[in-house]
Amino acid sequence: MTSGALSFGGLVGMALSKYHGYEPRFFQAYVSLFVVGLGSIMFHTTLMYKYQMADELPMSWGSLVWFYTIGNHYDKPGEQQYNWKPILLFGIANSLFFIFVTQEYPAIFQVRAKWTFIESTFDVETYIELRSGSY
Repeated sequence: MTSGALSFGGLVGMALSKYHGYEPRFFQAYVSLFVVGLGSIMFHTTLMYKYQMADELPMSWGSLVWFYTIGNHYDKPGEQQYNWKPILLFGIANSLFFIFVTQEYPAIFQVRAKWTFIESTFDVETYIELRSGSY
């Protein structure tokens, strides 16, 4: 049920980002949300390992897309201050896929979940400091 809502939220976000003419990075972020929801539906309805990876791998890729989207928050449209970010994130995404293909039970996905939580906590803290002017 919640996975369906996640996919639906991604669809709504895709439609609204196109309708309002937002930058492509926002559309891509909502596509990742939609794909994460689909993968989650596949896993939670079957509880099979191969579909667990259909859940976890899009979450990893989606996290990278959202890090890119949020990380470029202060860039002007069409101007990227950090051109190395897409290359780095693409490399991480391909490394995760390689690990998924070559390992039967990769622990990297559990590590990734913890890393995402820690990174998100620091990102939110930095954002709050920037908004309050104390940074």
